[in-house]
Amino acid sequence: MNTMLLKYVVEVEKEGSISKAAESLYMNQPYLSKCIRELEESVGIKIFRRTSKGVIPTQKGLEFLGLAKDIIAQVEEMETLFNKSTGKKQLFDIAVPRASYISEAFTRLLGAAELSDSLHFDYRETNSVRAVKNVARGENTLGIIRYQTVFEGYFMQLLEEQEIKPTVIREMEYGILMSSQSRLADAQSIRMDELSEYVRLTHGDLSIPSMPLSKVREIKKITQSKREITVYERASQFEILSSFPKSYMLCPSVPKKFLDMYSLVWKTCDIDSNRYKDVLIYKEGYKLTKLDRQFLKILDEVIIECK
Repeated sequence: MNTMLLKYVVEVEKEGSISKAAESLYMNQPYLSKCIRELEESVGIKIFRRTSKGVIPTQKGLEFLGLAKDIIAQVEEMETLFNKSTGKKQLFDIAVPRASYISEAFTRLLGAAELSDSLHFDYRETNSVRAVKNVARGENTLGIIRYQTVFEGYFMQLLEEQEIKPTVIREMEYGILMSSQSRLADAQSIRMDELSEYVRLTHGDLSIPSMPLSKVREIKKITQSKREITVYERASQFEILSSFPKSYMLCPSVPKKFLDMYSLVWKTCDIDSNRYKDVLIYKEGYKLTKLDRQFLKILDEVIIECK
């Protein structure tokens, strides 16, 4: 059983109102009502009785709420063992692709945080399928997924099934990221056939959604390279690109800060099916917190800098 559902019903009992509890939980009332109904069906009892003045626990509901509070208290006690800080908590967690502009926005968010308060930030870099699973299971509140537009139907169906809300935050094309010392660094645009003798860097845990094998092969063939290096984190990719001029990576435009820091250049290229989207995701009913909105505002600013 998801402990978040227990927190939901305890908050409803505390407020005596589903609408007031929804407001304090940063979610909309219909979604909270739906969660309560699903929990009641799961445990086989009616937890609350609706009245003209709000909701009150049933007799069985009172017993259930007592046990729920005990479980929540034990979970909080366990968390306290690892976090002795007090005061106002700043909580922010997100699962994202390995994208420099997103990490830059996160770094700026940290710089704007009030360090005198209790702070817990969780920033996970992973592939899009896993990010969806993390948000669906409640392991991350927010996620950003990246996909080629040819996969959009798959992801929209997956998000709908998991009751996850999508919001497009960036549409882009991939280009070539390489060392400023490369012989192609001064070219205005680069053709893929000019890279036949170069080594391509790729991320090792990318996933391709389920689709006909013929289609997967067709898409892979577009950017296929006979020489590849697989990396699993961004620092390695920048170091390799910087020190090995015969290497390159396909990616969207990155902030100038990273180009200057690692002496890199980003060039447009001729790739078929070269449309990608970065999409913000979170569970339906969730209301963005002040910290969430602050991050998204910073993210918009960094996206503008990448253009």
